[in-house]
Amino acid sequence: MIRFFAAHPTASNILMLFMIMLGVYGLPQLKRETFPDFSTKEVEIRVEYPGASAEDIEETICQRIEDALDGLSNLDELRCEARENISISVAKMQDARGADFNDFFNDIKIEVEAIDNFPDLVEAPVIKQLNKNDPVVSVAVI
Repeated sequence: MIRFFAAHPTASNILMLFMIMLGVYGLPQLKRETFPDFSTKEVEIRVEYPGASAEDIEETICQRIEDALDGLSNLDELRCEARENISISVAKMQDARGADFNDFFNDIKIEVEAIDNFPDLVEAPVIKQLNKNDPVVSVAVI
C-alpha cells in the first residue's frame, strides 16, 4: 500500500481530501459540552455511633434505616455498610419517567429524621446527595 501511494502521489492527495470531507461532514453531529450532563441518583446517609462495634451498628442503625425506607416510592436499591463507629447507607433511585430526585431526597430525609429509637449516643444523621461534585483533579503542593 505504501509502494502504491509513493508511486501515485495524486491518489494519496485524493484520499486525504476524501478524509477531510468526511471530517467536515461529521463535524455538525459531533457532541460538544462545556459542562457534562450528569445527574445524581444516589443518596448517602451517614450515622455515627461512637464506641459501637460493627455488629451493634448493624442491629441498631442499619436495620432501623432499612425498615424506615422499605416502603419508599422510587427506591431501587438500599445498601448499608456497618463499620466500627459509623454506618454508611446508600439509597439508589429507580430510573423511572416522571421521578423527581428532589422529591426522592426529601422523602428519604423525612423518613430518616423521623426515626426516634436510635441509642442515646448516636449523632444526628448526615444525609447528602452522592456524585454531585466528583473531584476531577487534585493537586498537592509540597
